[in-house]
Amino acid sequence: MRHIRMLLAFMTLLVLPASAMQFSDDWIKGPLLPVVRDGKWGYIDRTGKIVVDFQYYKATGFSEGLAGVAVGKWRREKWGFIDTTGKVVIEPQFSSADAFSEGLAPVEIGKKVGYIDKTGKIAIKPQFIHAYHFKNGLAVVELEVNGKSQVVIINRQGNHIYEAGIEPYETLNDGLVAIILTRNSSDELMAIRVGNKYGFIDKHGKTVIPPRFDNVESFQEGVAAVAVNGKWGLINRVGKFVVKPVYHDLDYLSEGMASVTKGEEWGFRRALVDKTGKLITSPKFSNIWRFQNGIAGASTGSIYADNWGFINKKGKFVIKSNYNRIDEFSEGLAGVTLIDNKGDSATGFIDKTGKMVIKPQFSDVKQFHEGLAAVCISNPSYITIDPETGEENIDFGKYGFIDKTGKMVIPAKFGNVSDFVNGIAIVWTSSQMLGGKFSYIDKAGNYIWKADEQ
Repeated sequence: MRHIRMLLAFMTLLVLPASAMQFSDDWIKGPLLPVVRDGKWGYIDRTGKIVVDFQYYKATGFSEGLAGVAVGKWRREKWGFIDTTGKVVIEPQFSSADAFSEGLAPVEIGKKVGYIDKTGKIAIKPQFIHAYHFKNGLAVVELEVNGKSQVVIINRQGNHIYEAGIEPYETLNDGLVAIILTRNSSDELMAIRVGNKYGFIDKHGKTVIPPRFDNVESFQEGVAAVAVNGKWGLINRVGKFVVKPVYHDLDYLSEGMASVTKGEEWGFRRALVDKTGKLITSPKFSNIWRFQNGIAGASTGSIYADNWGFINKKGKFVIKSNYNRIDEFSEGLAGVTLIDNKGDSATGFIDKTGKMVIKPQFSDVKQFHEGLAAVCISNPSYITIDPETGEENIDFGKYGFIDKTGKMVIPAKFGNVSDFVNGIAIVWTSSQMLGGKFSYIDKAGNYIWKADEQ
């Protein structure tokens, strides 16, 4: 069961050096791409032409037409924003800054965090310890009250919509945001806990479904999984049970289907039900994934692996469960893995009829995007020797890109790669993306910006 999960930490506003930042596809969505040379950051256009000279201590990708840039030194940097022409539109002045979302960006001034608009004007005064991005007109922020942390949901005017005693849960589907509350107190609903019971409020703080459940999940497609006395069912948006709470576990999948089990009574096998509660299959599956266009990955083998295929909404295998591992379909193809008697695995691709269109030959594959998929050619020894230093490096293989016929159109020579976004991918010299030098390539494999130029 995918219960609501506690975020491990608040989103801090510190923007890490780009050489140590996790990849974001925002880097390659915009008209300008961040690049580094001799420790200074600038921007190139999508042809590789330098548009913003190498002058910044740090830089980020674009969000809503603006990108964060910093000047100064470590722990003393000041952040501002440039537009897509490279013009500074908000002068560097903030101790830290995060990306714009719904027209507002969190910034730090004097060890407190507030929000600015796209002109740089303070929209919500700095008063928070931490702050999240706005989503559906709401944001979660952390205040210090009498020496203790207090989490609050605010609107775009900075007004408190609801106050929570401890840290928030993840943002949920359908625009829902779930939080835990320690006192009384989407689609615009938020799950709350009052005492040991959960309910839902709307974005104005009004109670829509009173707290009466032992646990809850997010709303999806108008229903939410909830637990009462250790049994799970589904409720609709007014809190009425549409699937009675009789299951040891219930996982709402998608497209009107849910996976259920009665635990030991069913040998911990799972069955399909629809969101009216009708039992579609007997409990014969160990795993069922979400449905996409009427089919879902499913396994009849062990809980963790083996006997994977694809079923339809009647629970019938439309692609036989012949695989040790599978991936979801993307652009009409899905990665499938076979393991031989020696324990060696190889991955290829099938189409939606189950036909193997690219034979298993790769140690790892990623999904198809824009007609290409990243694939890894394994290094049998896993160890390489640096010819200059003689040091040993762990190397699990090199990535390249294939087309839908299986042709290697970009040679496997990269330590790691991103998917293509608008015709550009990031490639790393090392499998460690946080430490390896990065380059940009186009779909022909040509370098738009090469790491050697950094």
